[in-house]
Amino acid sequence: MLFFKKTRLAATLLAALGSTVLLAQTLVEKADKQYELHAFRLAAQSYETLLARQSDEWGATLRLADCYVHTNELERAAAQFARAARENQLVGDAILNYGRVLMMLGRYDEAEAQFGVYRRVNPSVAANFIKSCQFARNNEDNAPEFQTSNVAKVNSAAADFGAAMWRDILVWSSTRSDLKRARETNGSKDWTGALPNQMFAAPIENVSTQPFKVHFLKNDMRNIPNESNPSFSADGKTVAFMRNNFVEGDRIMSSGGLEMSIYLANVDEDGNWTDVRAFPHNGTGFSTGFPSLSPDGNTLYFASNRGGGQGGFDIYSAVKRGTSWGEPRNLGSQINTQGDEITPSTDGKTLYFSSDWHIGYGGFDVFKTEGINGDIVNLGTGVNTSGDDFGFTFDPSVSVGFFVSNRRGGKGKDDIYRVERPSERANIVVLESGTNAPIADANVSVVSGNVLNLLIMKNGSLAANLTDGKPLTIQIKKEGFKTETVKIEPLFVKSTRVVEVVLRRDIPTQMSTVALPEYTGIVSDGATGEPLEGVVVKLISQNGTDNRTLSEMSSDAKGRFKFPLSASGNYLLSFSKEGFVLAQKMLKMTDVKTKYLGETALKPS
Repeated sequence: MLFFKKTRLAATLLAALGSTVLLAQTLVEKADKQYELHAFRLAAQSYETLLARQSDEWGATLRLADCYVHTNELERAAAQFARAARENQLVGDAILNYGRVLMMLGRYDEAEAQFGVYRRVNPSVAANFIKSCQFARNNEDNAPEFQTSNVAKVNSAAADFGAAMWRDILVWSSTRSDLKRARETNGSKDWTGALPNQMFAAPIENVSTQPFKVHFLKNDMRNIPNESNPSFSADGKTVAFMRNNFVEGDRIMSSGGLEMSIYLANVDEDGNWTDVRAFPHNGTGFSTGFPSLSPDGNTLYFASNRGGGQGGFDIYSAVKRGTSWGEPRNLGSQINTQGDEITPSTDGKTLYFSSDWHIGYGGFDVFKTEGINGDIVNLGTGVNTSGDDFGFTFDPSVSVGFFVSNRRGGKGKDDIYRVERPSERANIVVLESGTNAPIADANVSVVSGNVLNLLIMKNGSLAANLTDGKPLTIQIKKEGFKTETVKIEPLFVKSTRVVEVVLRRDIPTQMSTVALPEYTGIVSDGATGEPLEGVVVKLISQNGTDNRTLSEMSSDAKGRFKFPLSASGNYLLSFSKEGFVLAQKMLKMTDVKTKYLGETALKPS
């Protein structure tokens, strides 16, 4: 009898265990299927249920963390990664992903530690993100180039994104449901459990004279859900936009199963979109989205994860010839990386885009470049944060732009932010050395910067507008005075400041009534060894307390300079040129055996 009871108990336990194993297996299959279909919110719920029953299922733990990354629940993602790390289950690219989540949370020291561990897996990738952590810490207190503000009247508790300017109207997309249409044709939920996005419009404050009111861009008959990210030509007559399967709150990632296609349309005087047509280089098996038209409407920039690129999403361009669009061209490895590059836009001169790989603060940062081979410049604080910042567009004619961010402190999942470049002016006053008397009629030329930013004032002074956010280098000449070169750096604040430039009289210094022998030297580029022209060489007395500048000159095309020197004197030669480190050379003439002073190499700064 006892044997029977034990046998029956064992059978019951085995049956229960088998049922638990079967249930767990079913949950794994269900969660994995949802994950593969990119239904990350549903997959997260299934993985949570599974882990509540079987907490040591580390594959499920890491997939749950990845689900949280895609749905922008970063604190929860970090907790799952940390749990796996404590149990020594964090391996391979999961280490990299944990570090990137910590970066997006602004925890740069912890992130750098994870990237240090990831060096064993992929040294070059680890080094890239370690540089980003160091960059973020060193630059998070820098003065911003743009003044940034949340467009509170436009944003909602939902996701607001894809902002563009048409005339004096702001057009954007949103998943908001607080504004109702007369005919609720789009109120049903789709299989993801999220409302579709549709486009809205409102006057741009301080640009438009219209009374502010948020309204639907299209009427009920013309409206199609899940259209976003419009881009208009400068004349406002052509628009490019995309159709998508965005899910509210989900991050833009090439691994997120995004489906995007670009369309173009004509825009009539009333703002209606007509003759809607597909961009001929859409395709299946990859996405084509985030369109941006050049001001003339003849070049289309966009992002795509089609084959043959540098990584995930890359930036491409296509040129319009007649009525057809040429083959897309990848913008190359200077712009595109192993990561994702998205949301390009251009004002005709500067290309803006967002990247999660270039050196930045974490997540997506906004960058700019002048031409596809130009330097890639991070737009810095104000625009960029440790979160995702993307969709930047700027109109230099009104110095106003917009972008999208999921940074902390917003109203919803994604918010639209406004940027303005401060009105900044530097008034340049030319003075005479010693007397500080104003010098009129000086000859001013631009060495580098925008020549249009230099204005001549009536009183003989000058004004430089620095609203393009770039330094301006000018050269000031006046007969009878020594030429001065001045670099004016922008302060990125609304201001008017006075920049004083002092010119010295160009009076040859008489060193002696007796003709002195001339000594010659050469100055060269320390990096290339080539002669350096235009180096300012100063001859400074070093005899007792006499430390006067006796003379100065500029090196010629062969890098040569020469001075008359006393055979018994002591001198200091000072070498300076913009872009090079200041160099000095002592001359004790009793030690100089020939009239050749040798070669001095300047290091590039």
